[in-house]
Amino acid sequence: MTFDPKNNIIQLDNYRGINKSPSKAPRIVRISSELDGMEALYNSDLSQEHLFSVKILFWALLDNGQVCAIVPWLKDIVTTHRFEKSTGASAPDGQWQGYYDTRQERIFFTAPEHKSKELELAHQFYAPQEPLKELYFPPKVQSRSKSEELESKPEHIIQELPDHLGTHAAFKHQGRKGFHLKPIISWQLTSSGTLQAMVPKTEELDIIPLPGSHELTPAELNSEFRYYFQHSIATRIKLQDPNAMTVVSLLIDLV
Repeated sequence: MTFDPKNNIIQLDNYRGINKSPSKAPRIVRISSELDGMEALYNSDLSQEHLFSVKILFWALLDNGQVCAIVPWLKDIVTTHRFEKSTGASAPDGQWQGYYDTRQERIFFTAPEHKSKELELAHQFYAPQEPLKELYFPPKVQSRSKSEELESKPEHIIQELPDHLGTHAAFKHQGRKGFHLKPIISWQLTSSGTLQAMVPKTEELDIIPLPGSHELTPAELNSEFRYYFQHSIATRIKLQDPNAMTVVSLLIDLV
């Protein structure tokens, strides 16, 4: 087994990873940034004999006790246990196969112990605390079951962490062809377990807003939002790389 860091490809000899794809994704209750360069590994229907790598954005504690990685994946934010490409005309399925430690050059299949402990302890510590920010208020009802009461509680932001990978969001130009990119400044985790990418409200900025700023808005609330792109792709787009521009333009127009 050999790894080509330049192309983010691992050549498989007799190695085979494991697949875990539960039918229903558990709720995310806590996240922690991955700052040591660890990556998620996946394969593709078009290349079963290779593993590809993608940088991990966060580690997440799920409400079933599992800890797994999170990556921006085309139109979605996915946990590695549900690592599938969004359906599309030319998008094959991608299946998670494990994690790769770039420093120690080793493959492993469970979250690092120090990350698991960090997430569990932080969740225990902050769980009783007041929410950071309420997002909406539910209608009042006279009589509700316990499950109905939980579902109707105001959704609120329980964490907001900066994006450290240089992730960008692509938006289609309104009423005309083409697209533009916005940098993702931070990611908010809501009490429903949803992660939302926070981008500047305007395209032209004199000062880059900080996480938590009122100058940020969730990318997914914009009807023109199309995809997430990692820093390397976003850089190629900004430099007007012909190949990148052609492929991305086709993707944008397909949606």
